[in-house]
Amino acid sequence: MMLPKWRSSTAFVTVVVCVAVFTDIFLYGLVVPMLPFALADRLGLAEGDIQRWNSILLAVYGASILLGSLLFGWVGDRTKTKQLPFMLGLVVVGGATLLFSLTTSLPLILFARVLQGLSTAIVFTIGF
Repeated sequence: MMLPKWRSSTAFVTVVVCVAVFTDIFLYGLVVPMLPFALADRLGLAEGDIQRWNSILLAVYGASILLGSLLFGWVGDRTKTKQLPFMLGLVVVGGATLLFSLTTSLPLILFARVLQGLSTAIVFTIGF
């Protein structure tokens, strides 16, 4: 099946990647200021533990991006089309953010942050 010409244009691809990256950065920026309140309200963590877990969750996200970028850079170099991994990354970031926003379990929040980091690595690495 032939794609319409505009879908393979450089301008269209650039806009799609920029919107995806904006969405990813927006979601990250949304989580950071709300995280301490979510840890206190939804998980009921003690006041002394909130900063520690906030730091751990931010570090887990960063480490996931670092390791995921290496892995998905390698995958991206070996795949013919970048469309499937890119779309998979967008779907996973949506699902991980939904999981992060609905869960009341610390292990699931950690898992959601790992998924968010890995999907961010996919979007950034495959997208650019």
